[in-house]
Amino acid sequence: MNERNRHPRTDLGWSCPSWVVAAARDEGVGRAQQQVVRFVEDVTAITALFHDAFGIDPRQP
Repeated sequence: MNERNRHPRTDLGWSCPSWVVAAARDEGVGRAQQQVVRFVEDVTAITALFHDAFGIDPRQP
């Protein structure tokens, strides 16, 4: 992986997306946290739509 595409590492050891790092650097940590929350909410909503569309019960293994 080239240097330009590397994700910075957090102190917890997981990759931090570049858009989170940019928001924290440019607009502060609070703004980055808001963007992460919005992203997780979007993914959760999309997952729920997928489950509904295909009749998947997420509680079943």
